[in-house]
Amino acid sequence: MSRISSIDPNESRPPVSEILSQQKETWGQFLNPYLIYARRPSIVAGIANMWGALAESALLPAKLTSLICRRVASINGCVF
Repeated sequence: MSRISSIDPNESRPPVSEILSQQKETWGQFLNPYLIYARRPSIVAGIANMWGALAESALLPAKLTSLICRRVASINGCVF
């Protein structure tokens, strides 16, 4: 259980609602950290922009990025 409560995604407004709907479309669900970040719209927008910029820069191949994310999740004990 998180110490900070998450938002209800059905009650979110733009830009949060747009970011969450993209996540739902891509991943099939909302990503839990974003439901907490979304308590501050500027923070959730900044984080989404950061990940978009990193993906756009393509410094690493997409397959390698996925493997790195999976490895980090494993180290952290998260289900990927």
